[in-house]
Amino acid sequence: MIVNNRTVITGEEATKLLVTSSKKDYIKKFYFAIFLVVAGVPIMTYGLINKDYLYVTFGAVFIAMALVFTLFNVISLKKIPKMVKEKNTNVCEYGVTYDYKFKEHSVMITATSNNKSTKYEYGYDSLKKIYEYSDKYELRFQGNLTLYVDKSNFSEKKMEEFFRHNICTSKKKIVLKK
Repeated sequence: MIVNNRTVITGEEATKLLVTSSKKDYIKKFYFAIFLVVAGVPIMTYGLINKDYLYVTFGAVFIAMALVFTLFNVISLKKIPKMVKEKNTNVCEYGVTYDYKFKEHSVMITATSNNKSTKYEYGYDSLKKIYEYSDKYELRFQGNLTLYVDKSNFSEKKMEEFFRHNICTSKKKIVLKK
């Protein structure tokens, strides 16, 4: 069964959603810095205990790389709102309207912003995560694509149940968020 939904996102909402989504991706980059510290400290400690300065230097290089990487990520996090507005000027200024057609194995999207339309189609097999909020669904696809589906724009409750059934065909579970 095909389920239709029209989600309208204003410019302010679009900016906020894009910034939040981008920040989530940058926060994941801190894990690499943590890995470098976790690897560097034992190497450096081993070198200090055995008075082997090659290991001390190697561990210090790992820790220094972690600090530089962390600093780079913090600076990038501060620049995200400006970058989002520069790269998505149309969407941030005029907002966007998504017309969704949820089919059994894929979703067809027509995105309209400032009277310019673009069509996309994505299969549910490329879904990474599905989040349910009180007012919307968040579909995270591979490649940092995030779609927001407004719950109130389903024509009836039965259509929302078909939507949930369709997107769960890829064996993904819907995670409730508050």
